[in-house]
Amino acid sequence: MTTLEEKFFAALLTSASEDELLALREQAARELAPYRSRISAVQSRQIEQQFLRKRLLEARSLPRLSLFYMGLA
Repeated sequence: MTTLEEKFFAALLTSASEDELLALREQAARELAPYRSRISAVQSRQIEQQFLRKRLLEARSLPRLSLFYMGLA
């Protein structure tokens, strides 16, 4: 499922406009600014990537492809 989710996110990123991605990255940078001095560059990049993925899914009303996030039917 992880591989499928990675392919899914790659498709989301390539289908998003440059303006949308720029706006999301700027928003992530603003929200991370107070914490940047306390986290490493790797952590900062991971958090930004999680933020982008979450916002892209929300904008398209798509669920996470993880059993952890899926509700019970």
